[in-house]
Amino acid sequence: MLQRKLGKLPKRTDKRTLKLSNYLGTFLPTPPKNDSWLTKVSNWPMMGNDTVGDCTCAGVGHAEQLFTTYAQDIPFVATTAQVLAFYSAITGYNPNDPSTDQGAACLDVLNYWKNTGMCGHKISAYMQAAEKPIPPNQLADTIWLFGCAYIGIQLPVAVQNTHTWDVPVGQKLVGEWEPGSWGGHCVIIPSYDITKSMGLNVISWGEVIPMSWNFFNAYCEEAYTVLSPDWIEKSGVNPDNFNLAQLQEDLKVL
Repeated sequence: MLQRKLGKLPKRTDKRTLKLSNYLGTFLPTPPKNDSWLTKVSNWPMMGNDTVGDCTCAGVGHAEQLFTTYAQDIPFVATTAQVLAFYSAITGYNPNDPSTDQGAACLDVLNYWKNTGMCGHKISAYMQAAEKPIPPNQLADTIWLFGCAYIGIQLPVAVQNTHTWDVPVGQKLVGEWEPGSWGGHCVIIPSYDITKSMGLNVISWGEVIPMSWNFFNAYCEEAYTVLSPDWIEKSGVNPDNFNLAQLQEDLKVL
């Protein structure tokens, strides 16, 4: 049976965290009804998340794999050892002491990704995608313009042995459907379709998992946009009305 580990700690907040809406002008650009950054990636490695609660760091590895696949001639695909070293640097995890595998907060991982990076791959900034509830168009903007959304979710026990994340119509979020009854998890979302109820796909445990908009709204605890030099500078993908100069000025005072 496929082993699945969680490992996202409860959401931490920081008033200095930037908001995507501040850099996209008064009105967000209207994204296409659907978009996907899945087609060029044929394999998503497990990155240690079958035996260790490093999902927050596996998410970074998957994001970097996506960015470099679309932006560079030679994709960067992190090895399990590299992802675990990243996880250890952030959390103090020691492979020889299982008790040190305590998971990580998304915010700590994002800060380390920005300040230190994974194997030389750093992001320039990260931004809160939106306050909950997150409008579909705003999540779509994040994926369409920046490649993926990096999110933290509180998974229910009900999906523990499934390969599709959805909530039955009328289901109350109690018992096995209670948010976090299984635990906290971190994934990236590299594709969306606003017109379909099962319109999202996440990358986790080495696979593509379909997710409904209802599930996202019920269980997503935090969602971030990441600005990667691999994505913006090398690929030439430049969001309309994205105020990069202002963002860089804001970063100087953090």
